[in-house]
Amino acid sequence: MDIRPQLIGLLDYTERMATLAERAVFRLSDYHALLFHESDLKNRIGIHHDVAEGDERAWIKIDRLARTDPPAVPEEIKNWITVSRDPLRQPSVQAMRVVTVKREDAESLVHSGRANGQDVAPAMLGRGGVPPEQLRDVVLRLENDHEAEAAVREYIEGPWITWAENEKPRRETIRIYEAFFSQQQAIETQGVERPLEVVCGIGVALWNHSKQSIVHPLLEQLVEFDIDPGDGAIQIRPRSAEPALAVKPYQELEIVGADALLRFAREHFKQINPENEFSPYSKTSFEAVLRRASSLLDAEGQ
Repeated sequence: MDIRPQLIGLLDYTERMATLAERAVFRLSDYHALLFHESDLKNRIGIHHDVAEGDERAWIKIDRLARTDPPAVPEEIKNWITVSRDPLRQPSVQAMRVVTVKREDAESLVHSGRANGQDVAPAMLGRGGVPPEQLRDVVLRLENDHEAEAAVREYIEGPWITWAENEKPRRETIRIYEAFFSQQQAIETQGVERPLEVVCGIGVALWNHSKQSIVHPLLEQLVEFDIDPGDGAIQIRPRSAEPALAVKPYQELEIVGADALLRFAREHFKQINPENEFSPYSKTSFEAVLRRASSLLDAEGQ
C-alpha cells in the first residue's frame, strides 16, 4: 500500500495549521523594519548585483564607501564662506562682516571702494598691543568686493557643485550600507526567543481587494549577510531554505485558489534544475509561479 499520498496530505494539513497560527501581513509597510525596494538598490555606486564570489554567488554586494570632504576654500574667500561636509547643504555666504584694522588701512579700504565711509567707526577695544584710538571697526560688504564676490561664485558653481553632485549618490550608498550593517549587528545580538529574519521578496502583488488591499511579495527567500573582513563589503546571499509562497493573506481573505497555488509552487521549486537555481536574476526560476498566481488568485489578475 502506497502511503505517500496520505503523508503528503498530512504535511499539507500541518503546514496549513502552522500558517493559520501566524498573523497575516498584507502590506510591506506593516513590518516596521528595514525595507528596500529593487529600485532603491539599482544603478547605485558601490552596489553590485548577482556577483560571483568563487563557487558562491552573492545576490547583492554593497561596498563600504568613505565620505569625501568638499574642496578646499581658496584663501582669499575663507572669511566670506562657510562650507559644510553635507553635499545637500549649500555653502553659507556672508553678505557682510566686521574687521578691526589700523586707521590707515581703514582709509585704504574706503579709498579702494571695498568699504563705505559710513561703515567705518572708532574701535571699541585695542588689539595686538595697538590702542583703540589707532584702530577702526570696518563693516565690509561682499557686494563692494567684486573680486571676492566673483571668487565665491566661481568656487560654488565650480569645484563645490562638482563635488556635491559626485558625493550625493555616494552618501546614499553609505546610508544603505549603514542600514544593512545595523541590521546585521541586530541579528548577531538578538535573542533566540524572537530571532530576526531577513527576506528577499519577489513578485510584489498589488491588489485592491474589497476586504483588504495587498502590497506584498508573493515569493519569499530567506537571506543572510556576510561582512568581508578585508574590505568590509556586505554580501547578501540566499539561505539554504527553499523559497516560500506568502499565501497567508489570501487564505485569510478566503481566496479559493490559494491552496492550489501553494501546491503548484511547492512542486515547481522541487523540480527546478540545480543549474538554474532560484534567483531574482533568473526569471525562469519563478516566472511560472507568478503567472499561475495571477490566474488562480483572481480570474482577472495580471
